[in-house]
Amino acid sequence: MNQHTTIPSIFLVTGFLGSGKTRFLQYLLESPVAGSRNAVIVNDFGDVIYDSFLLKKHAVNLIELPGGCLCCSALDDFREALSQVAEYSPEHIFIEATGLADAASVRADLGFMGFPVDAVFCVVDALHWRQSQQQLPIFDDQLREADYLLVSKTDLVSREDIEYLREYLASI
Repeated sequence: MNQHTTIPSIFLVTGFLGSGKTRFLQYLLESPVAGSRNAVIVNDFGDVIYDSFLLKKHAVNLIELPGGCLCCSALDDFREALSQVAEYSPEHIFIEATGLADAASVRADLGFMGFPVDAVFCVVDALHWRQSQQQLPIFDDQLREADYLLVSKTDLVSREDIEYLREYLASI
């Protein structure tokens, strides 16, 4: 890895499949607040990543990491991707993790590689969060590790359901 005079800000985006991670990242990258020198790493379990085309026009470099998870099977590819994007001297690196990523492990691995995480965003699907929470134990772990919780699809649920979700998130 090249030696850099400044380490870019690292932002990790987590959340389960369909929660709105890519849409959040697209919106953020389109905003002037994100700046113009952003790199994006998109990770997914599948062999093909369909959503990355939405982000390509907003990044100085976009790398796809299909076929594994950053926190385990794709760790070597992740290390290589970080080296590649760092060569472009981005101001920020946004990492969209697969929905099953262990955010605490990814954060620890990034720190070990010399890229400390500035913030972890977790996108929570207001419509399907209960199914995710009941089926996948990592759901609560992602919530606990997040610095910021972003609730998506609030227009598709009742005010009572949003309040129940808010109380659940506060309990975590």
